[in-house]
Amino acid sequence: MRSLKHLLLHPEFNFGLRQTLIVAIPVLTALALGNVMYGLLLFLSVPCCTVAGLDAPQQHYLRRVVTVAAIFASASLFVGGLLQLGLPEPLILLLLALMYGVVREISSQNTKLMPACLAAGILTLALLKIFPFWQAAGVFLIGVAWFGLFTFCWIHLWKFVPLRDTLNKSYRALADYLDSKYQVLVNATDPEQASLVLLQKQQNLMELLSQSSQLLNQLDAQSWPGGQKMLRLYQTALDLQEHITSSLNQPQRVHDEICACQAQAVILGNVSMMVQRLRAIADSILYADRLADFDMQAGLNDLQRLQTQHPDSEVLHFCAYHFGQVARLLQTLRPTYERELCPRIPDPPLLTALKNYLNWNASSLRMAARSGVTLAIGAQIGALLSLPRSYWVLLTIVLVMQSGYNATKVRIQHRAYGTLLGLVLGTGVLLLNLPQAWLLGFMFIGTLIGFSLVHNHYGWAVVLLTVMVVCLLQLLTHNSAAFLVARMEDTLLGCVLAFLSTTLLWPQWQSTRLLQYANALLDSVGEHMHRLIHMLERQSISAAELSLSRIKVNQAQMDLHNSYAQALQEPGYNSLYLKEILLWQAHSQQLIEHINSMTVEIREGATEAEGNLQAYREALEFAIQACQQQLANRTPLADNSLQSLPLPSLPPEDSALDHHFYRILSHLSEMYALSGMAVASRHL
Repeated sequence: MRSLKHLLLHPEFNFGLRQTLIVAIPVLTALALGNVMYGLLLFLSVPCCTVAGLDAPQQHYLRRVVTVAAIFASASLFVGGLLQLGLPEPLILLLLALMYGVVREISSQNTKLMPACLAAGILTLALLKIFPFWQAAGVFLIGVAWFGLFTFCWIHLWKFVPLRDTLNKSYRALADYLDSKYQVLVNATDPEQASLVLLQKQQNLMELLSQSSQLLNQLDAQSWPGGQKMLRLYQTALDLQEHITSSLNQPQRVHDEICACQAQAVILGNVSMMVQRLRAIADSILYADRLADFDMQAGLNDLQRLQTQHPDSEVLHFCAYHFGQVARLLQTLRPTYERELCPRIPDPPLLTALKNYLNWNASSLRMAARSGVTLAIGAQIGALLSLPRSYWVLLTIVLVMQSGYNATKVRIQHRAYGTLLGLVLGTGVLLLNLPQAWLLGFMFIGTLIGFSLVHNHYGWAVVLLTVMVVCLLQLLTHNSAAFLVARMEDTLLGCVLAFLSTTLLWPQWQSTRLLQYANALLDSVGEHMHRLIHMLERQSISAAELSLSRIKVNQAQMDLHNSYAQALQEPGYNSLYLKEILLWQAHSQQLIEHINSMTVEIREGATEAEGNLQAYREALEFAIQACQQQLANRTPLADNSLQSLPLPSLPPEDSALDHHFYRILSHLSEMYALSGMAVASRHL
């Protein structure tokens, strides 16, 4: 029973089982009534609903289902009605994309709705060969209603499975980062290479915590039984992240001090206990298991003895404090203080959304225009070549086109290879000449395994879902072998058109947005440091407000890192420019580690730097503005602008907070020089 429980709670299997039941129940019901085709027709709504995000839990889910059903039906009626009026198919698809592209501007929840509407319109082209256009719209109304109602019941039956999955990954990411960080400090790994590895791990951690926050907002978890526990685990993870990502920097100096105190074994022993506990918590979250008691007092006592023997060791003091705080959090699983979730960005008024959409610089309009033009070209090629099922080409375009170049390229590769291998396997299934019941069995097995893999192994999911489509075609036409070659040709044509449009039609290269993200990061750093200084001045800044501000800094760093990772995959990138941005990122990450440490210390009452606050405020404002001015330059800079920033005179470094202020200003000085070098490299 325990193994079965773990299997059902595994997020990938749980999702695959849900999608399979959504397909299987209407098909088996229709089969029992004597007409399996009507059950299979409901399957057409599944990819549309999945693309639209109806497979994920969210607030006001049933209201969302009604909205999506109405939008799909209207898209179907739009396509069918204009075809009845005699308009050419390419023009209809272009108008469809431009009309429904505005939904991305209306609400942040609608980012995936435009491609889902396009898929519904394209599938209408297939349904019109069987039904009048008003009945085709009815298929989507019934299909979305069934998908939404079943998913709503499933979400209530298996509450928090997506959130459990994300929190599980967050705690595992905390364990990996903690282990890697202290292995680097104790074993003196190459600091430059280690810094890049830790940067990647920390960005992964912040992305997972951000996803957890979004899911908690979508689920409205506080109003569900057990939701408070999920919220408490998320808040505890934020506290753990504060302590685990705090750093003394200067890894070589830290390593030398650890060796001088002979603290390697004690530090790594404590780290090992914390890592094991974090992974045990991760497993208990995912599978809803009872967690064993935890006590690492013996390891902390060993660390305390070493600290007594070396009272001047800054490293041992740092470890004793943060390890003690982490141990308390791991034992109680209760956050240090309550905090609110990151508020969701409010949706703009309708007229404002329309005005934003009609601006050519809007990403929503460019994406809609790119999709519409590509679909129009695909439809025109299908007409010129007399393709009997040109909607396969169009559907492939919609499914593989993503918002970024690299995501589209990877999706195209997975789609092409997966379809080819899936058709080969599907041919093998057809050669067995199986009866209808066996074909249904293969179809459901392919659906179960395919949807279980779709989030983490998209290529293999395409293989199995292609086998499922082959079985579906055989059940509908009794001659799916005649479609196999055409299916492959149409898929390849759709992939080629999607790749060309992503590259040539108003591309939005991430390399052009890096300086924008860097500037936003500096803004968030300035705002957070302003709040820290206000709190030191005894002004009314709550701990929750300070935590939210710190999270925004970390998220701004995550946005920059993600943009940089995508820019590396773009064709013809400027390697020297990206190298300077990478170094800029490394300094900003170390700066943020000091911010994390300062946030903890100031929140818990540190006041050592009170007399020097005005000098620090002026120096920080000067340094941040200078960096932003360097980033704003649009012309190559003189050589003397590429040096480190000369900072004004500062008070003596007498305390831990003074040390943090000094190190932050030092990193800003280096970031000033790198900003100028990045701008200069961009113009080479």
